[in-house]
Amino acid sequence: LVEKPLSHDQEELAKYDFSSAINKIGVAYNLRYMPSANKVKRIISDRVLGRLNNVQIECGQYLPDWRPGTDYRQGVSAQKKLGGGALLELSHELDYLLWIFGGIRSVVAKVETTGILDIDVEDNVNALMVSEDDYIIQLHLDFLQRKPKRMLRAVCSKGNLVWDLINNTVSIEGKEGRVELIYSDPYYDKNEMYVEQLKGFIGFTKNQAKFESTIDSASNVMNLIAAIRRSSDMNQWVDVML
Repeated sequence: LVEKPLSHDQEELAKYDFSSAINKIGVAYNLRYMPSANKVKRIISDRVLGRLNNVQIECGQYLPDWRPGTDYRQGVSAQKKLGGGALLELSHELDYLLWIFGGIRSVVAKVETTGILDIDVEDNVNALMVSEDDYIIQLHLDFLQRKPKRMLRAVCSKGNLVWDLINNTVSIEGKEGRVELIYSDPYYDKNEMYVEQLKGFIGFTKNQAKFESTIDSASNVMNLIAAIRRSSDMNQWVDVML
């Protein structure tokens, strides 16, 4: 069971032939084991709210606040040589994006190292993507927001689906601005998703169950990250090779 992300870059990943591995391999994208995440996935997959029109995903938190009592500049997240940066550190968002909404055809992005935090990795990422089903997904990741925010909003033909990961709620925005709370567990023990992930992986090693976060899906996350970086460097739309 490999900690996410699968590698620090796509070129490094290309050196390995995982098809020859004897052991079963999974990648630890633990958000897939949150009950609220699975609630959102079922609603999208079953088209409960009709056609998807556009999606907004945002994750931001002030990096110096992550681990109180430590120098954030010495941590993994803040150093390029250790595989830091918002794209890799916050790649959970990219994993659940692909898991819930499927493939991405193309992307245009701006990846910035603003200098605000005195680190050598990107701390501000904005991307506009076109899904395989031809709707738009907007992505924002940062290390800069003083008030943490982690949210998904899917605009659909019959209403909007809103997943607040910090408050652990799922709601539907309907007619005349009415909001229906369909899931809420603010006291959810986050350790549970790690326990469920381990249970799932043990079952996978015993051929009793499928482990969805695979080498292939984690490689797709890395390919999407590479496309975002490439688009930012070239300042243009690029195709995503998944």
